Amino acid sequence: SGLMVVAKTQDAFDVLKKQFQQRTVKKVYIALAHGEFSKSHDVIDFPIERTVGGKMAARPKGAEGKKAVTEFEVVQTFHHYTLLRLKLMTGRTHQIRVHLYAYGNPLVGDTLYRRKKVKPEPLGRVFLHAAELGFSDTHGEWREFISPLPKKLKTFLKTLKEK
Repeated sequence: SGLMVVAKTQDAFDVLKKQFQQRTVKKVYIALAHGEFSKSHDVIDFPIERTVGGKMAARPKGAEGKKAVTEFEVVQTFHHYTLLRLKLMTGRTHQIRVHLYAYGNPLVGDTLYRRKKVKPEPLGRVFLHAAELGFSDTHGEWREFISPLPKKLKTFLKTLKEK
């Protein structure tokens, strides 16, 4: 859920495409991950590549794969869960999901990148929300948008016990 940008003109498309390529677009997500984090802030920079089955996978640093960088900050901790604010420095397919899975803390509700021992939650979706999006428009003016968490995700958070 959350924000996305769609270009209505070719000029807008070209301006946005250049910003995504130069990694100047601000992309911030809110996510709920399984487990607790030993650090309150960190950067995950495992390369990512597509596997034989079509799934994406994080690889050890220095291995084959496309550069992928995710910065996270712990917002709140719960018993067995952690709420995160994530900033994407790159934009790879399933980047947040793959990075947190490789970090040992898969996203709540993720059925593709999850530990088999973890029982799926009754959430019915991945707890991942595109909360902030910023970019320059065709006139060079910075535009920034914010989207609050959907009611379903807020309600789910209320069911968790704070640590």
